[in-house]
Amino acid sequence: MRIFPQVGPLRLVLRLVLLAVAAGVFAFYVPTPYTLNAPGHAEDLSEIVHVAGKPPSPPGHLYMTTVVHERANLLFCLYALMDPEAQLLPAEYSVPRVLPARPKGPELPGSFNPENMMAQSKYIARVQALRYMGYKLDIESHGAQVLDFLDGSRARGKLRRNDVIVGMNGRPIKSVYDLHRILMTKEGGQDVRLKVTREKSTLVVTVPLMDVHGRALIGIVTQDAVSPVALPVAIEIATHNVNGASAGLMFTLAILDQMLPQGLARGQRIAGTGTMSLHGDVGPIEGVRLKVIAAERAGAEIFLAPVDNANEASAAATKLKIIPVETLQDAVKQLGGPPPEPPGSAGKS
Repeated sequence: MRIFPQVGPLRLVLRLVLLAVAAGVFAFYVPTPYTLNAPGHAEDLSEIVHVAGKPPSPPGHLYMTTVVHERANLLFCLYALMDPEAQLLPAEYSVPRVLPARPKGPELPGSFNPENMMAQSKYIARVQALRYMGYKLDIESHGAQVLDFLDGSRARGKLRRNDVIVGMNGRPIKSVYDLHRILMTKEGGQDVRLKVTREKSTLVVTVPLMDVHGRALIGIVTQDAVSPVALPVAIEIATHNVNGASAGLMFTLAILDQMLPQGLARGQRIAGTGTMSLHGDVGPIEGVRLKVIAAERAGAEIFLAPVDNANEASAAATKLKIIPVETLQDAVKQLGGPPPEPPGSAGKS
């Protein structure tokens, strides 16, 4: 008489499970000559952004959207076979990994770690939201700080890490947004004259532009040159394993969603993307098509896109309403929010 008649099948199931786990581990560590480019996730910012002394976000949802852009192992290649929107690209499409998975050291006060664009994106979002609420904050960007170089960049050797670009062809540059707007008028192969501050000196260097998928680039990774100071309101933005600056707009709106009396989401499911500058400009990003797909998969109804990405976002959308935005004030207005408070009206500076 068998007390456990299912022992045989159970052992078979266990062996199959162990075999599948071993195969998964093996596939994870097997490199390939490809890069995975795929839709990421739409993450609910009510679980990420928390303003001290404010209740949880009102009804509705604001989402930040992400893209997967990773050197592909064998497991990622198998995933690409199952997701029709995933692409396997040659390895040279990989973006240099200059950003850590998690912030290094305290974000405030002091100077930004040059490798941590996400920390700066969060800081600028806090500053812009507080300014919108009437806090007077004298914090400005004074140029575009060089963090690293793309493969093939001919700026290497002429520019250095931590150089600050303050002008191009005689036009002033106060932020990364200014730099991108000027580059949009250029073509790959053209030479540009860059005015640069390096430590205590100023110099002018001539750099030939790269042509990257039809776009003229210097071939550098940059962030706004800002020296942060402590802010009057504690605002937590707890992201994990997400890099870059493209969530700046949505971070700012999520803060305002909690600070404005009527909120912003108001029962809607709103996703979006775009960098945020200290001047309130919403800057363009890479991978908007994949972010639109991620938003639709999460059930979003509205997608806020930088004006420079709006056509690509509209072409990718099948259900979403795409709303182009150029500034923070424009984005808030599109969501039915109030105009910004006058500087200093919050009673603090």
